[in-house]
Amino acid sequence: MDMDALERIIGPAPYAAPRGAWDELRREFDVSLPPDFVAFTEAYGPGHIGDMLYVHHPVSPKLELGEFIREWIDFARQVPVDEIPYPVGLGEGELIPVASTSNGDIVYLFNGGADFGDWFVGVDSRCPDWFEYRMPYTDWVAALFSGTVGREYIADEWPPGSISTIKEEDFWRYG
Repeated sequence: MDMDALERIIGPAPYAAPRGAWDELRREFDVSLPPDFVAFTEAYGPGHIGDMLYVHHPVSPKLELGEFIREWIDFARQVPVDEIPYPVGLGEGELIPVASTSNGDIVYLFNGGADFGDWFVGVDSRCPDWFEYRMPYTDWVAALFSGTVGREYIADEWPPGSISTIKEEDFWRYG
């Protein structure tokens, strides 16, 4: 999904997000994340959208993407979760943790290799439930905020009537 179409669903980013340190992240993890995920994160991160989705970002002091990835990979290696059907890590065929929700769900991108057409989204809904969406990240975000996915693990009143994006600094001040 292109960013213009996504913006029609969740609204425009309300502020100029800091530009990410994607090259540093790529060097550290030796993986390139899909362009649609990067574009979404640059436009809407760091922050919180619709009282549900945390957008982690490479240059965020509180929602730093690299730290989030490292911590969840380390956690998954220490406490394996049988319900997740793929290993958590950075390599091809593994799940990369990239986002979280206010319910405690972890959102993953399946590393499909250099051809980003093979990447997809998975959600670990606080165990034991695993949900897999064979679609690009921005398509999943659009489906989530349109209410066509996520009904199993998101509150009944979801999606909200209006979707607001909270800048990270305001979220930590008021949230």
